[in-house]
Amino acid sequence: MNSFEIKALSAGYGKHTVLHDIDLTVAPGKITVLIGSNASGKSTLLKCMANIKKPINGACLLDDVPLHSMPRRDVAKKIALCSQTHPDCGYLTVSELVAMGRFPYGKEKSDAAKEITDEAMELAGVTSYRDTPLRELSGGTLQRAWIAMALARRPELLLLDEPTNFLDPLRKNELADLLCSLRDKQKITIVTVTHDLEFAARTADHCAALKEGRVIGYGNREIINSKNELNQIYGLTQK
Repeated sequence: MNSFEIKALSAGYGKHTVLHDIDLTVAPGKITVLIGSNASGKSTLLKCMANIKKPINGACLLDDVPLHSMPRRDVAKKIALCSQTHPDCGYLTVSELVAMGRFPYGKEKSDAAKEITDEAMELAGVTSYRDTPLRELSGGTLQRAWIAMALARRPELLLLDEPTNFLDPLRKNELADLLCSLRDKQKITIVTVTHDLEFAARTADHCAALKEGRVIGYGNREIINSKNELNQIYGLTQK
């Protein structure tokens, strides 16, 4: 991926507009963190970036091509989204779940597909759980299994929506290390939505702050450490 840009993007649900004229450039090979209060539009923006939500106006551009003009299968090969919630697939084993990540590629030679899914499980640190049903996994390991499924696509852009939900501090640190490793070793561009400012400070190369459907700040991780910035982002009264 050479570039990913969001230009003049507005989106919403029914007659309710959630995002207003968003302009944002995602730095290739870096981790960009989206922060903001509830209902600021973060998850909606992520869905637009994954080509799941169609904009009202504007576009998301992958290498200067609007996502909505690309075949969905082609977009799915390049962009993978890990949502906040997942369907009930507890009966599947980890390896079966990860193999489902190859769906955009259609029929493949079994040996080639297995090599790719094995690599994805190794990257996500779930190889030892390959034959374990999802219902038997802890929250942190389950999160890694879903990330492994996304990695099985070999995406250029990985999107994560609140990946630290329900994780204890140790698992959060492990997830932060995983994302940084994917950036540094696999050169994957990552965009993650989070309310966890400690996690954001640990992982972010760049940070975009949303408020009421608009980007009100963009820069490096110092935004997260600025009391004045956080007061503006979250509507707090400075003391």
